[in-house]
Amino acid sequence: MPFANEHSSRLIDQKELNSRSGFESIRRTHGSGKGKIQGVSIPTTIDVIWYVYKNADVIAQTLRFPIEHWTSSEALKWLKENKINYISFEKATNGKSFDEVMKKNIITDLTIEDIDEPKGIIKLYANAYNNLDSDRDISEPGCFTKTCRENIKRIKHLKDHDSRQLLGFPMEFNTTDPYGLLVTSKINLNKTLGRDTFSDYKFFAENNRPIEHSIGYSVVKYTIENAEDYTKRIRRIQEYKLYEYSTLSFLGANERSIAVEAKTISSLTADVKLLSEMLEKGDYTDERFKEIEKTITDIQNRIKEMKTLNIDEPSDDTPIVEPDSLFKKEVDFLQIINQLKIK
Repeated sequence: MPFANEHSSRLIDQKELNSRSGFESIRRTHGSGKGKIQGVSIPTTIDVIWYVYKNADVIAQTLRFPIEHWTSSEALKWLKENKINYISFEKATNGKSFDEVMKKNIITDLTIEDIDEPKGIIKLYANAYNNLDSDRDISEPGCFTKTCRENIKRIKHLKDHDSRQLLGFPMEFNTTDPYGLLVTSKINLNKTLGRDTFSDYKFFAENNRPIEHSIGYSVVKYTIENAEDYTKRIRRIQEYKLYEYSTLSFLGANERSIAVEAKTISSLTADVKLLSEMLEKGDYTDERFKEIEKTITDIQNRIKEMKTLNIDEPSDDTPIVEPDSLFKKEVDFLQIINQLKIK
C-alpha cells in the first residue's frame, strides 16, 4: 500500500509477525534511539514501525522515509549503503525524485508520420522546454544548442541508458523547436534489438500509446531560484552537455529493480494489459515474444506478492513514541529477526 508522503520499506513478512504470540501494539518512532536494526542505528529522519509484544520483544516491521527528508532514490541508496535487507519498497505517491544519476525522462506521443520504416528513421522529443519536471528543473530554450552542434557525432541513441544496447545515432537535432529537443534518429534495423525497438515504435504509434525517452547528461550552466526552500526550489538550466538519449522500456522488469519496486499494483496491472496487447498485436522476433511472456509472469507474481505484503499494513497515523521507551537496553534487532526465522 503506497503512502502519499513517505516511502516505505518492509523489513519482515507480516506472516512471521502474526505467527508470534502476545502481540500488544504497534508504535512508530523517529529513528531507533539506542536500538539498532540489522546492526544499524536508524537516524531520526527515518521513521520505524515497531510491533510490540507482551514478552518485551520489539520487532521492526517497516522503515518509513518522509518525502520532506528523502527522495525515493536517496532512500534506496541509503538502504543499499547500509546493507539493510528488505522485502519490498514502495515510493510515495506524492514523492518527487531528485536523482543523483543525471537522467531525465519525457513521455511523448508518436504518430505514424514520425516513423519512416524502410529507412529505420523516427522523430522523437528527448526533452521538453519550459516544463518544471520532477527534479524541479526547467530546461530553457537553447540549452542544447551548443552540445548538439559540437558533439552530434559523439551522441548515441541507446536502449535504457545501456551503452551495450546501441540502437543508432542522431541524424539531426532541432534545438529551436518550441516544444523541446526534437531528434531525427536512425535505428540499426540489421540488429535484433533495433528491429524489436522499431516494432515497439510502430505498435505504440498505431495504438495511440506514448513511449518514454530519457537523456544522459551533465549540467554546464544553471541558475537557482528559492535555494533555501526545497519545496519551492527551481533550477533553470541554460546549458547541458548531452551524452546520449534513450528509448525506455519496462521489459526485463526484475522484481528487485527500482522501476518495479516504485510501482503500485494498479500501474503494474496496466503494464500487464499493455504487454498482453503487445503479444497479440506486435510484430517482434521470437526472442522478444519470449521476453514479453516472461515479463508478464514476473509482474503477475510481483502483484501477488504485493497483495500479500499489504495485508495489515500499519497506517501512517500510527502513534509516535520515543524509541528508547520501547526497550530498556540497547538491542540488535537483527538477532531477534534471525531468531524469529529459525522458529
